[in-house]
Order: sequence, then C-alpha cells, then structure tokens
Amino acid sequence: MFLFRIIFSVIILIYGVAVSACFAGISMNRKSLLSILVFCILDGLLQRIISATFSVLLMQQLYPLITHLPLILLFVLVHKCSLINSIVSVLIGFICCQLPRWCSIFIQSVSDNIIIYAVIYVLSVALIFYIIYRHVAELAQIFMKQTTKSALLLGIVPFIYYILYYGGTIYTNWFYSDNKIVIQFMPTISCLFYVVFIIYYYREMTVQEQAKQQAESLNLQLKHAAITLDNMRAMQTQTVTYRHDMRHHFSYLQALAATGDLEKIQNYIHTIQSDIDDITPQRFCQNELVNLILSTYDTKAVKKQITLNIQAPIPKDLPISDTKLCAILSNALENALQATEKSGNKTIEVRLAIHNSALLIQINNPFAGTVAYNNQIPSASQSNHGFGTKSIAAIVDAYHGQYEFMAENQVFTVRVLLPLNSN
Repeated sequence: MFLFRIIFSVIILIYGVAVSACFAGISMNRKSLLSILVFCILDGLLQRIISATFSVLLMQQLYPLITHLPLILLFVLVHKCSLINSIVSVLIGFICCQLPRWCSIFIQSVSDNIIIYAVIYVLSVALIFYIIYRHVAELAQIFMKQTTKSALLLGIVPFIYYILYYGGTIYTNWFYSDNKIVIQFMPTISCLFYVVFIIYYYREMTVQEQAKQQAESLNLQLKHAAITLDNMRAMQTQTVTYRHDMRHHFSYLQALAATGDLEKIQNYIHTIQSDIDDITPQRFCQNELVNLILSTYDTKAVKKQITLNIQAPIPKDLPISDTKLCAILSNALENALQATEKSGNKTIEVRLAIHNSALLIQINNPFAGTVAYNNQIPSASQSNHGFGTKSIAAIVDAYHGQYEFMAENQVFTVRVLLPLNSN
C-alpha cells in the first residue's frame, strides 16, 4: 500500500505540472518536457525527504511553498510566461488535480481491489490530461492572453478554491465540520462567478465587435478617399488636356465667325465655359490635395445653393497621408453639406491653418434639430450612419492629435489638430 501511495503521488505530481504547463501555453517540445521532468524529480525528492524526516502533514502544509511557488517561478524565469498567467495556470492545474481524486473516491466506493483502483486511476489521469491538452488548454490560453482582466477573471474561482482547500482541510478541519457557511459558500461563489463571467464576456465581445466594425468602416472610408483622390486628379488631368485643346475650339469659333452665325458662337462659348467650370479646380491654397478637395466640395455646395467661406493659408507640402487627410476633410465637409441642406442658414465656414507645428482644421456649419453624443462623438439616429465622425476620430487618434465635435446655438463645429512633426 505504501508503494502504491508513492506511485500515485508521483503520477499526480507529473500530471499536475503538465496540466499547468498546458494552461500556461508552454509547448510540449523536448526542452519543455525535460524541464518538467527535472522539476518533478527534484520536487518529488524534496517531498519525500520532508515526509520521511518530519511528517506527511507538514509536507502537505508546505506544499504551496515547495511545489506551487517553484512551479510558478519555473514558468516565469525559464519559459518566459507572464506572472499572472503562470499563477492562474498553476491554480487551474491544482483544480484539475482534484478530478482524478474524485475518480479514486468513486472507485473506492465500488471496489476495494487495489489493482482495479490503480488501473482505473492511471487511465482516468491519462484521459483527463488528453481532454485538457487537446480541447481545453488552448481556449484557456486565448482567453487569458486577451487582457489581464481576462486572466484574473479566469483565476478567481480556482484561487478561492485553493484558499478554501488549504484553509479548510490542511491547516484546519473547517471543511469537516457541520458549519452551514462552509456548505453554502462554494456553491454561492461558483454561481456568482458564472454570472459575472457571462456579463464580462458579453461586454468584451460587444467591445470587440464594435472595434471590428469601426476598423472595417475606417478601411472603407480610406478606400473611398483613395478613389475620390483618383477622380479628383483625373479631373485635374482633364483640365490640362482641355486647355491644350483650346486652340481647336478657337479654330472652330473662327469658322463660325466667318459664317456670321452669332447664335451658334454664343451657344458654343457657353458650352465651353460650363465644361471648364465643371472640371477646373479653384485655387484656395498651395497644397494640391487640399485644394482639390476644397474645390470639389465648393462645386457641390454651389449646386446645393450653399456658400462655403474658405480660408486655407497652408503650405504646399504636408507630412500627412493623402488618403487619411482626404478622409478627414471629405467626411467633415460631406456631413456639413448634409446638415446645412436641412437648415435655414446656407453658409459654411471652413478654416485650415498651421498652428504651433500642427494642422488646424475647423468647419462650422448650421444644423436643425439636436445632436446626440456617444463618448464625445456625434451618434447618428439612423443605422449605417455616423461612421464619418468615427473615422475622423480614429484617424486623429492614430496621429496622436486632438479632435472636438461641438454643437452650440444651432452651429456644429468640427475642430481637428494634427501634429506635423516627424513622429
């Protein structure tokens, strides 16, 4: 019987260390297996020495110090695992060690045959380890690596069980008493943990889903900005071509003048002027990109009978991504035009300037109704709307800049400050 107890203690030690290593995310390669084997040999010898020299009870009381603490240090120092994940992994491994013990209790209640007991015990250890290794440990690793809160949340119940186990069975006989608190405490804690876990998990999934949607929206906005830039540059190229072809128009006008057909001359001149106005960008600033965007939206505003008062004394070159700058300006101006259409006032103030080594963009437009906010960002009342302001905020955050959305006295203001330094 003594020999069987030693064999069982060796098996459960190896099993517990291996399970903890699985939850810690340690790959089962040759180096890892060797470190686990060496640890088990040294720790097993230390347990036997303390048990033989003093008592088994003292060894059990010192178990957290002679086994669990060194195992955590092994994971942190040798396998470079984080301290939190290492502690949680050892705590979960400790709970998993109780599963074979429950199997052994069931076997003892059915049969007193030591051989049957040993065979079923070893098989249960092997089966439980296989299930944990193949189906459970990887999911636990993914969850623990999400955030520190995730790891702590996963380790709450194992930690409570660990404290209660040693406090109520090893250091005292509290668990063997008829105390009602003892009977109700662990089930209550387990239920509360389940509720907290579900709520937390739902919140994390919601946040991740929102972040994913915002990332996809920003991606689409940047792609749209790139397409818009291409179209604007194509218009600019078309303007150059149109100017190049002006001599052909003059030749045709001379031919019409020779016929004396004044009406045809006037109609042709009017057509040429309209075509040129549609494709010729106005000059608002030295920066080609900003000038194209402002010119495009100024043309849109004229068609909607809206006036854009533009001041943009900015230099030719700006150390900002063209697509991202286009996304900021296009979203802000598009939103301003849409809001102004529904307002009685038809004037939009647009200002761009360099201020303290940063690009200042400020757009003031009238609006009708009210503006709702979500985390200081305007939120749309309709679905599939409101992505423009979120895109502006995301891009500005990426540049470590500042943004402000403010509605006051029926005037909505977008203010953006983008640093122009090399960082």
